[in-house]
Amino acid sequence: MSLLFIQLLFLSLLILLSLADLIYRVAPAVEIFFVGCVVAAILYQNQNLIQVGAITLSVAYGAAMLPTAAMIPLVLLPLTWPSLLVGYGVRKELIGRGDLFAIGGISVMFSLDITVVAIIGMVLWSRWWGRKFRNKSFPTLIPLLPGMVIGMIVGIGLHLLLGNFRVV
Repeated sequence: MSLLFIQLLFLSLLILLSLADLIYRVAPAVEIFFVGCVVAAILYQNQNLIQVGAITLSVAYGAAMLPTAAMIPLVLLPLTWPSLLVGYGVRKELIGRGDLFAIGGISVMFSLDITVVAIIGMVLWSRWWGRKFRNKSFPTLIPLLPGMVIGMIVGIGLHLLLGNFRVV
């Protein structure tokens, strides 16, 4: 199995999870998605185990499984910054845990630039969703996974486009 096939498979799974997030306001089994990303990164991408372990620990910190003192060494690794940022939002109850597991899976499977663009897409989506449905009779929960997927697709497109021009 090639790396591109596995990344497309996980992108399609994330699209299905984002559709479920739109419909039900819950992404079912997003934890299993994260574990699958970690296993695939170790088996098929030959990722550095220290990087995958650090991202997994940063997700565990955000899911309130680790004390705050365990986060301090993780700040030194830039690959953990997106999941630490979202994990901080989860601890302050601003973002859902499913979004943390999705960002952790994206961080493990894709490069840092795609993960950052996915977070930017998530933020822009939440601002658009808040403006559109602020005074409606919808619940206050904002589904963030669709914005994350849109940002990730834009990031992959930019990565491929700039890669063709030998910029990245």
